[in-house]
Amino acid sequence: MRLICLFDLPSVTDKEIKDAKNFREFLLKKGFVMLQWSMYAKHLLYNDSVEHLSQSIRRKLPENGNLMLIEMTDKQFESIWVFNNYQTQKPPRKYSELELF
Repeated sequence: MRLICLFDLPSVTDKEIKDAKNFREFLLKKGFVMLQWSMYAKHLLYNDSVEHLSQSIRRKLPENGNLMLIEMTDKQFESIWVFNNYQTQKPPRKYSELELF
Protein backbone atom coordinates (compact mmCIF):
# COMPACT_ATOMS: atom_id res chain seq x y z
CA MET A 1 0.00 0.00 0.00
CA ARG A 2 1.24 3.50 -0.81
CA LEU A 3 0.05 6.77 0.61
CA ILE A 4 0.49 9.67 -1.80
CA CYS A 5 0.48 13.16 -0.29
CA LEU A 6 -0.21 16.11 -2.61
CA PHE A 7 -0.27 19.61 -1.20
CA ASP A 8 -0.31 23.28 -2.08
CA LEU A 9 1.05 25.63 0.57
CA PRO A 10 1.11 29.42 0.58
CA SER A 11 4.66 30.78 0.47
CA VAL A 12 4.44 34.57 0.26
CA THR A 13 5.49 35.72 3.72
CA ASP A 14 8.59 34.59 5.62
CA LYS A 15 6.37 32.71 8.09
CA GLU A 16 4.57 30.85 5.29
CA ILE A 17 7.89 29.87 3.70
CA LYS A 18 9.16 28.58 7.05
CA ASP A 19 5.92 26.68 7.68
CA ALA A 20 6.12 25.07 4.22
CA LYS A 21 9.73 24.04 4.84
CA ASN A 22 8.81 22.56 8.22
CA PHE A 23 5.91 20.62 6.67
CA ARG A 24 8.18 19.10 4.01
CA GLU A 25 10.74 18.15 6.67
CA PHE A 26 7.95 16.58 8.73
CA LEU A 27 6.94 14.39 5.78
CA LEU A 28 10.54 13.28 5.27
CA LYS A 29 10.88 12.41 8.96
CA LYS A 30 7.70 10.33 8.68
CA GLY A 31 9.36 8.27 5.93
CA PHE A 32 7.91 9.92 2.83
CA VAL A 33 9.94 10.18 -0.38
CA MET A 34 9.64 13.24 -2.59
CA LEU A 35 8.27 12.43 -6.04
CA GLN A 36 7.83 16.06 -7.09
CA TRP A 37 8.08 19.35 -5.23
CA SER A 38 4.63 19.05 -3.62
CA MET A 39 4.08 15.32 -4.07
CA TYR A 40 5.39 12.75 -1.61
CA ALA A 41 4.85 8.99 -1.27
CA LYS A 42 5.25 6.51 1.56
CA HIS A 43 5.14 2.73 1.53
CA LEU A 44 2.88 1.34 4.27
CA LEU A 45 2.85 -2.22 5.54
CA TYR A 46 -0.59 -2.08 7.14
CA ASN A 47 -3.85 -0.36 6.21
CA ASP A 48 -4.35 0.55 9.88
CA SER A 49 -1.47 3.00 9.79
CA VAL A 50 -3.18 5.10 7.08
CA GLU A 51 -5.72 6.61 9.49
CA HIS A 52 -3.14 7.45 12.15
CA LEU A 53 -0.68 8.89 9.64
CA SER A 54 -3.34 10.96 7.87
CA GLN A 55 -4.40 12.50 11.19
CA SER A 56 -0.84 13.49 12.10
CA ILE A 57 -0.29 14.98 8.62
CA ARG A 58 -3.53 16.95 8.87
CA ARG A 59 -2.49 18.37 12.24
CA LYS A 60 0.83 19.57 10.77
CA LEU A 61 -0.73 21.17 7.68
CA PRO A 62 0.05 24.91 7.72
CA GLU A 63 -2.74 27.46 7.79
CA ASN A 64 -4.40 28.04 4.39
CA GLY A 65 -2.70 24.95 2.97
CA ASN A 66 -4.47 22.45 0.73
CA LEU A 67 -3.83 18.73 1.15
CA MET A 68 -4.89 15.59 -0.69
CA LEU A 69 -4.03 12.05 0.45
CA ILE A 70 -4.45 9.13 -1.94
CA GLU A 71 -4.25 5.46 -0.99
CA MET A 72 -2.83 3.29 -3.74
CA THR A 73 -1.88 -0.36 -3.97
CA ASP A 74 1.67 -1.30 -4.90
CA LYS A 75 0.37 -2.68 -8.20
CA GLN A 76 -1.32 0.64 -9.03
CA PHE A 77 1.82 2.56 -8.05
CA GLU A 78 3.97 0.37 -10.32
CA SER A 79 1.70 1.21 -13.27
CA ILE A 80 2.55 4.94 -13.10
CA TRP A 81 4.41 6.28 -16.10
CA VAL A 82 6.99 9.02 -15.58
CA PHE A 83 7.88 11.39 -18.40
CA ASN A 84 11.16 13.21 -17.90
CA ASN A 85 12.98 15.23 -20.55
CA TYR A 86 10.84 13.55 -23.21
CA GLN A 87 12.00 10.10 -22.08
CA THR A 88 9.48 7.59 -20.84
CA GLN A 89 10.41 5.48 -17.85
CA LYS A 90 8.75 3.43 -15.14
CA PRO A 91 9.06 4.59 -11.50
CA PRO A 92 11.46 2.67 -9.25
CA ARG A 93 9.84 -0.40 -7.74
CA LYS A 94 11.48 -0.07 -4.34
CA TYR A 95 12.73 2.80 -2.28
CA SER A 96 15.72 2.76 0.01
CA GLU A 97 13.41 2.73 3.05
CA LEU A 98 12.35 -0.79 2.13
CA GLU A 99 15.92 -2.05 2.32
CA LEU A 100 15.65 -1.97 6.10
CA PHE A 101 13.28 -4.94 6.16
